[in-house]
Amino acid sequence: MSESKIPAELGKTIEGFDAHSLKHAETAEKNPLPSKEVVEQEKQEVALRESIEGFEKTKLHRANTVEKNPLPDAESVEQEKQHQGFVKGIESFDKNELHHAATAEKNPLPDKDSMY
Repeated sequence: MSESKIPAELGKTIEGFDAHSLKHAETAEKNPLPSKEVVEQEKQEVALRESIEGFEKTKLHRANTVEKNPLPDAESVEQEKQHQGFVKGIESFDKNELHHAATAEKNPLPDKDSMY
């Protein structure tokens, strides 16, 4: 039983290993502890969650609501409809429906003869 189950070639390599040939490796902390700010933030979140879960509805008071933007009256609605119709008529105006008008020039200034 004193015989090892390691192959002879591997055993010679292990026996002849020189530990001084290894290079130094820098160790980096992969899972650092959380900072104070992170711990404080987690505590605040837990406290907020607990206050929401344990909220008592009996502490609430009835609030009367006041409507700040009431609906317009019927007269205002009718005025707006007329205005919208007017704007729509202007937008959809057809120039082809116009009739040609002859202009007559009038001279409102007096003649030379009538001035003297």
